[in-house]
Amino acid sequence: MSGLVVNSTAPDIIVENPTNTPVADNASTIAFGSTFVGTPLTATITLRNVGSQPLTYSTSLDSNTYFKATANASGTIPGSSSTVLTVTFNPLSTGNLTDTLRILSDDPDLASFRVALTGTAFIGLTTDAVTTTTGSTRIYPLANDTLSGNLTITSVSDPAIIIQGRALILPSGYAGTFTYTVSNGTDLARGTVTVTAGTPVYTVRSYNGVLVDATGKVSGWAKASVSATGGGSLRIVSFRGNGNGFVRFLGGNISTSSTALGLTTLNRSVPGILTVSLALNGGGTLTGVLHTEVATTPAAVYHVELSSINPSLAGGGYATATVSSNGAVRIVGLLPDGNPFTAATNRTDNSAIAFYSAVGVGVTPIGLVGGDLTIADNALTDISGELAWSKPAQNVGRATGTELGGVDTILTVNGSLHDARVPIFSGYATVQLIGGNLLATETNTRLITSGIVPVPTGSLQSWRTNVFAGTFTFTTAVPTLTRFVNGSGVYLQKSNRAVGYFPGTTKGGRVVLIPNAP
Repeated sequence: MSGLVVNSTAPDIIVENPTNTPVADNASTIAFGSTFVGTPLTATITLRNVGSQPLTYSTSLDSNTYFKATANASGTIPGSSSTVLTVTFNPLSTGNLTDTLRILSDDPDLASFRVALTGTAFIGLTTDAVTTTTGSTRIYPLANDTLSGNLTITSVSDPAIIIQGRALILPSGYAGTFTYTVSNGTDLARGTVTVTAGTPVYTVRSYNGVLVDATGKVSGWAKASVSATGGGSLRIVSFRGNGNGFVRFLGGNISTSSTALGLTTLNRSVPGILTVSLALNGGGTLTGVLHTEVATTPAAVYHVELSSINPSLAGGGYATATVSSNGAVRIVGLLPDGNPFTAATNRTDNSAIAFYSAVGVGVTPIGLVGGDLTIADNALTDISGELAWSKPAQNVGRATGTELGGVDTILTVNGSLHDARVPIFSGYATVQLIGGNLLATETNTRLITSGIVPVPTGSLQSWRTNVFAGTFTFTTAVPTLTRFVNGSGVYLQKSNRAVGYFPGTTKGGRVVLIPNAP
């Protein structure tokens, strides 16, 4: 009698990623790529049993923190069959994150199969909108984000864009969308910028823009007026002082002029802009791109918040920029040390406001403030940018305000259009008092009515609103002072925020209204 012989083979695991592509034990990595904190990504791994006997398996992860086996994490696979294991990357913190997946089974030859897992998690930043025209455009995408401190832009998705400190330099006429990555040494964040090509203005013959040093720090501002014949005037404001010169193109594209600051070279080879290089007396060079000033634009009033990237400078600076229909801009504000500043400039065809101004009232020796502001319809802002602000150590007895030991910092600028016809925010808001020599930051939730904070709220003692102007005044108690101090600020209608300044004994203070649910 003859019998039937059946060969039975032990369980035998093969791991595939993607399907039908075997990977080796402890020699393969599944890269999830990048995502934002709280936004999961998934990957699938095929587990194939090429033996004839059933294979029983389970999974584990070394840290089991950012990566999880979320489907078919354990089970039995019949002979000559397969199943699909799902692994999810769901980060709750930022960084370049890793783990090791271990697939444990009763395969007699491979009881533990290891696969490396990697992924990068970012904080999502505000999407910025920018308009470009002829010539390069400097933008400050970090200005209207919630991150603070010493941030660094580490990478940009488009190699045509140049990183210069906290600024990005967009090439002439750039249009499209790109991402950028930011780090503060520990946390990672990623933002998106959408760039629209604007319409250059070639008929107006006045130009202005900021000047930067070799490190990209804003160190001056220039305005040039050029006639149809190539002649004109040049005005420069810088950290070295002011200088005036002449423009003489004489039929060509290069004009040189001696000023009190040094030799200035203008180049108009690209229509619609002037590039400028100032060789400073005593060494150093300032450079910049001057964009065409517009002759007509919608009249507007912008309220902005000024915040130092240095958390120890807590004063609540603010400003109002009034844009006239002929493009002229007047800026009046209060710096985070309580001293006022003013500036006059013109809006340019790339929707920018550039200025650089001496700060002399209450400041001895004088200080300086200036930079670029970009007008754009973003989610919570209509205008944003960054300003370089510096003042030397002050002459005690002659200077006013706070921060008398001196300041050298960057101010982020965020704000919105002010429309007197739009009611000021009513609803629940977080009211914060920060700095100003208070014993601690004060945080309270209050029901706000037409921008008015009920008092007393913490150290706040009074609050008055000018609805038409979109401004407010208040008083607050400061330790060691017998009288209440006076403060003032502005409402930011688009975000329903408000920010104001009050003086402490040595440090500037800030009051902030942040809308929130009850």
